[in-house]
Amino acid sequence: MEESKTQHFTQIVWKETSEMGIARQWNTSTNCVATVAMYRPSGEFQLNIPPKVYFDEIPLLPNTVMQGTTCVLRQSTTAQESLFKNLPSSSNG
Repeated sequence: MEESKTQHFTQIVWKETSEMGIARQWNTSTNCVATVAMYRPSGEFQLNIPPKVYFDEIPLLPNTVMQGTTCVLRQSTTAQESLFKNLPSSSNG
């Protein structure tokens, strides 16, 4: 059974979430990295989810430049290799 790669997304957008902790652990026997996130307060109920806000409705600060983002997930090759080492970089000109 394949599990979702984005689990518990609603916890991130809950109105009452006030604390979040993230840990990363390298598993040398499987050559993979596991990332775990914990949230406070816990719980899941419909009233705690804020209404949808579309990108064009979010107010921006003056002189804000909008740029696309890219997320790359891959298996690392060494324990010292950063997860972000080979992500595309952005440039403002």
